[in-house]
Amino acid sequence: MHLEYTKCMRTDLTFDQCEKILLAEHYGHLGCVENHEPFVYPVTYLYKDGYIYSHTTEGAKTEMLRKNPHVCLQVEQVTTGYEWSSVMCHGIFQELTNHDEIHAVQLLLAEQYANISLAEGKVPVSPVLEYIHSLKAEQIRTSIVYRIDVQKTVGRAERHSQKQ
Repeated sequence: MHLEYTKCMRTDLTFDQCEKILLAEHYGHLGCVENHEPFVYPVTYLYKDGYIYSHTTEGAKTEMLRKNPHVCLQVEQVTTGYEWSSVMCHGIFQELTNHDEIHAVQLLLAEQYANISLAEGKVPVSPVLEYIHSLKAEQIRTSIVYRIDVQKTVGRAERHSQKQ
């Protein structure tokens, strides 16, 4: 069977469709600007309650985010070159400083990475998760945990109809 792609259909995504993609994916591209020069960094993230959470270490990106907290995060789902969806979130970078909140976010990120759910009473299986879970809130100082307060979310998708 030979498939021939015919018509390209690009559509805007609804907020619900965008949110579904943000919840399903965990990897995106963080855009920020310093001195009118754009930078894009690959990041892993967690989307929860309208916020995007992630972590990083001290460095150029962190300095940039502190100077200019206006950022965007682009997330995509690509099936083929002809079938894709892309979501862009614009928001404000907020570095977390409350140790209990940092600890909670690190646990959620570790759960996500370990693909387990402590909320369901499962025993942590990841060494990283076990380590983070054992720490007291005041011991967590190794990474910078931040969130993006999402102000605007837009999405686009492309689909092609097929002729047989």
